[in-house]
Formats: sequence, C-alpha cells, structure tokens
Amino acid sequence: MDSSIFPMRSRHYGIPNWPLGPHYLTVAGGARILEIPVAIWSVGRLKMPVAGGGYFRVLPRRVIERGLRSIADANRPAIVYCHPYEFNADELGEYSDVSRRVAATQGFGRASFAKRVGTVLPKLSFGRLSDVLAAWGLR
Repeated sequence: MDSSIFPMRSRHYGIPNWPLGPHYLTVAGGARILEIPVAIWSVGRLKMPVAGGGYFRVLPRRVIERGLRSIADANRPAIVYCHPYEFNADELGEYSDVSRRVAATQGFGRASFAKRVGTVLPKLSFGRLSDVLAAWGLR
C-alpha cells in the first residue's frame, strides 16, 4: 500500500490526470500495490489540495472542511497528513541559516496549526486505514 501520489499538477510536484480514488497498480514482476492518493478536492475542472501539511496552514479553514466533506460525500478516503515540525511554531527560529524567504513561507500559519488541526479533524469521521479499506473490500 502507498499514499505518496499527489494527483494533480503543482509547481514542484504532482501527477496530472492521476485517479483521485484508491486503485491498484501493477508493477514489475506482476506485483500489485494499492495506491491511495492524498486528499484532493475536485470542483469541476479545479483541483484543490486539502491533504494537510502546508495546505492546512495556508488555506482558509472552511475551504479545508468543505473539501474534506466533499471527498467523503464522493465516497473517497481523505488521506491527510501533518509534518511533525508544523506543530512547532518556533522551530525555524532554532536555525541561524534559514533564509527570510524560507522562514516566511514555511513559518506561515504554524502558530495556529495545532489549533486548526484540532478544530477541523473532529468535525469529520476518521478511522484506521486498515478498517476503512476492509469496509471497502480493499486490502
């Protein structure tokens, strides 16, 4: 099982036109891997990342909530993630060699990150991935 595909084009990464929902990939030797892409909210032709990380820090809370609800309503899993360092608002100040640009972009929203996660996630239904996959007949 894997959840590392970012199923949309972005400036630095992503695979455009990749399926948004879980699916199997056949790799060399015939082995199969279940790929469950991170949460992308699809609104018409627009795709909006609501998976976590920096997106949780910079997007309006209501956009994240609406996106995650829409994904759930479409019967897709919302794979979300949080980088451990995002819970530490002071982490960037611990390094003397961090550029202003990095400090500004990577520091934005960190002071309220833990509160945001604690506000958004309880409004939705989450479960262990193994239980969710079993309910869908996927393993």
